Amino acid sequence: MQTEKMKKIKLLAENYDASKTNSTDTNERLVALVDKYGFEAVSIASGLKTSSLVVYTSKSNPPKVAERTVTKAESVLSKV
Repeated sequence: MQTEKMKKIKLLAENYDASKTNSTDTNERLVALVDKYGFEAVSIASGLKTSSLVVYTSKSNPPKVAERTVTKAESVLSKV
């Protein structure tokens, strides 16, 4: 992705207001974000390290990712 787009994602992530929730499984939502935007963009938007994203999106028994982390990434990336 272009550097300008990543800068915009970072700015939106820094100014995120946590108010939206979604009851769908957080790991499934995170996988969908990674599929659509890629690891780098989701990492910047969520504040998670890329290595953590790999663990959360793995197929074999991943730990649950926090609702607010996924919601933040969804909100930020929806504005890009």
